[in-house]
Amino acid sequence: MLPPDDAIKLIPYEYGTCHIRDIIPTFEPNKQLHIFVGSEGGFSSDEIVRAEARGWHAFRLRGHILRVETAATSIIAIVHYEMGIL
Repeated sequence: MLPPDDAIKLIPYEYGTCHIRDIIPTFEPNKQLHIFVGSEGGFSSDEIVRAEARGWHAFRLRGHILRVETAATSIIAIVHYEMGIL
């Protein structure tokens, strides 16, 4: 199932050009949040180009590469922190 066009779509990428902190101010209230976490080994640059063309926001975690088991939970915690929810 694909996320709605107006959903907030995040994809962590080790070579991303922005930090999640730069994306959060663009969030609109009451929108669905989707996080696309890849397998170990990360996404290829071609996969990121295709995702960004479909509205996904690629971001980096300041040099941190997380295991797939903890990435989604960590990203949700970071989003909540940056939004002042935590």
